[in-house]
Amino acid sequence: MRNILTFFAFSFFNFYLIAQSNHDGFYISDSLLSNTSVSRTERGYLKIEHKWKYHSGESDLMGNDWTNDYFNDNNWETVNSLFYLDSLPKTGWDGIGLFRLHLQVDSMLVGKPLVLNIFHLGASEVYLDGKLFLKYGEISKNPEMEKGFNATTLIPKFIVFTKTQHLIAVRYSGSYLLKNKNFLIRNLGFSMAIGKPEIVHPIVMSNAKFFRPLESLVIAIPLTFALIHLILFLFYRNQKSNLFFAIFTITLSCWGVLEHESVGNEIASVVILCKRLWIPLFCISSFDRFNFSIFIILQILTQAVLVYIFHHPGSFHYFLVWIYSLAIIGHIFSAYS
Repeated sequence: MRNILTFFAFSFFNFYLIAQSNHDGFYISDSLLSNTSVSRTERGYLKIEHKWKYHSGESDLMGNDWTNDYFNDNNWETVNSLFYLDSLPKTGWDGIGLFRLHLQVDSMLVGKPLVLNIFHLGASEVYLDGKLFLKYGEISKNPEMEKGFNATTLIPKFIVFTKTQHLIAVRYSGSYLLKNKNFLIRNLGFSMAIGKPEIVHPIVMSNAKFFRPLESLVIAIPLTFALIHLILFLFYRNQKSNLFFAIFTITLSCWGVLEHESVGNEIASVVILCKRLWIPLFCISSFDRFNFSIFIILQILTQAVLVYIFHHPGSFHYFLVWIYSLAIIGHIFSAYS
């Protein structure tokens, strides 16, 4: 009887430790990675954004002890690593910080090759069980010294988990993004992603093969029409419709350039600059002193459709569709007033 009670007590204790580990950390299983979304935004990844332990700054932590599993992070704040502007950490965000994640891996995934990536517009160092695993950019609290990196279009790095319990530590800075944010930027943090290579790699390559030519066409075709109609206007000055259509197609081409660079450029500061240039482009798109509203309306409708095609439903770019709709109403009223 005594041995039976001891057995049940030991089993209950092990169950409690596992449950506590699942509660405090992030759990990944074979079924979770096999059933990930294959949309353009998710790309077959399982996003790891919750249950991160966060410490603001880094001046009071010496050495690399914080990257190891034995380090005590009980007093660290639990956060979502994306750092949405409306839900920043209670302990503050000044552009640099340390993050720790207790990762529990399903036994079926131990020893199997997986892929891991981190998405941000800052700089980061990722440690696995105390060892540097990957590094993107140059970390700095000074926005002018930081060299941010955009890894969205990169092939992810292979990773093999050798046991069921791991510690992932991230040193991250987003000081340049913090200084230069605007209303088009929704978050200031990072998103870590993990997946199966047989699912992620084909999607990454498929997106590159499909969207790169499409983006090139969005830039090249309007620009070609713009040059043709600009030349026609130079020879026939009385036909101002050629000038209006040239302006219309040039702004479409600019839209393509901004969209391409804001997604595919590896330099984070260039991506942030492109996001800031959206605002003056919208102002130019809505400029109707030419009294040629039909072309402006066509431009707005075309850009709204392209936004819908390029971005996953539910994204922030639906806000732009709403802005365009208001602009269309304004141009219609100005045309008939």
